[in-house]
Amino acid sequence: QQVSTYASSAGMLFCLGVVKNKDKTKSVDVLFDEMDRQSLHSIVKKLEGRFALFFVENDGLYASSDQFGKLDIYYQQNKDNIVLASSLDLLPENPAKDGFNQAALIHTLTYYGYCPPKKDTLYNSVKRLDVDECIYIQDNKLRLVERTFVAQSAQEYTDSEHDNYTDIFLTHLQETASKEGNLVYLSSGWDSTSILAGLIHLFGKNKVSGLIGRMKYSDRSGCCNQIEIDKARKIARYYDIKLEIVDFDLTDKNKDYFDLLRVKMRKHQLYAMTGITHDKLAIKASDLPESNKTIFAGEISDGAHNLGFSQYATI
Repeated sequence: QQVSTYASSAGMLFCLGVVKNKDKTKSVDVLFDEMDRQSLHSIVKKLEGRFALFFVENDGLYASSDQFGKLDIYYQQNKDNIVLASSLDLLPENPAKDGFNQAALIHTLTYYGYCPPKKDTLYNSVKRLDVDECIYIQDNKLRLVERTFVAQSAQEYTDSEHDNYTDIFLTHLQETASKEGNLVYLSSGWDSTSILAGLIHLFGKNKVSGLIGRMKYSDRSGCCNQIEIDKARKIARYYDIKLEIVDFDLTDKNKDYFDLLRVKMRKHQLYAMTGITHDKLAIKASDLPESNKTIFAGEISDGAHNLGFSQYATI
């Protein structure tokens, strides 16, 4: 993760990750120059990206993740110190030293996302900062400060709002994409195809390519998402782009691969099968020519989780 340092009149700010100001007329430096402990919550709402902020003022430390909690902040406390970390493997003590969080385990095994509730981990000794929550540490004492949640009002959307959404969507692609090249994890569904179409509209077909996985759960079932691969190929032909295919073969018991994968998944609390498929996608993407492309994931086909395009009958 990228780390940036900023100095304000009130203290020092450390930013882990990539952050931008929602107001494109001002840089993040302007916001950070004005930051103090009272303004941390309000400033986070003005920022976008996947990041964690750590603000040091005198003998106190404030920490907050981005508006949606994309980058986790774990914390572990004992009688001598409090440790904050962006992944479980950075904690100095064994996370399982106080046993396992049974409620979090049940949630992980039954919930569709296959993960503990946002504030929890599988371990009793480790907690996770919640969305809209800030942590304050002083004199080895920890205090959590919550931002007030304000629900948005429901409303009718007209063609004008739809046009506005299109502008926001394309502007986001323009700002986050690369002029050198872009790779879309293409599932053949609405999300990834919309991203693909938007990128081609902005940068042209020569700056965009697609990647899909061929899913195999067992020798009996064979490839269980062939219909999605066929659709992705049709979409690629329509837009005249190159489509790469990587095998998601769960019958392959490569011990060395799974030993490495287990470490990656455990330290970020990834317990779903999609952790395997996205890992294989990332490995394939890094092996492709021009591996410095920006990657967009509108989700990916695996024959089971693509909702309306699911192939349950073939599994």
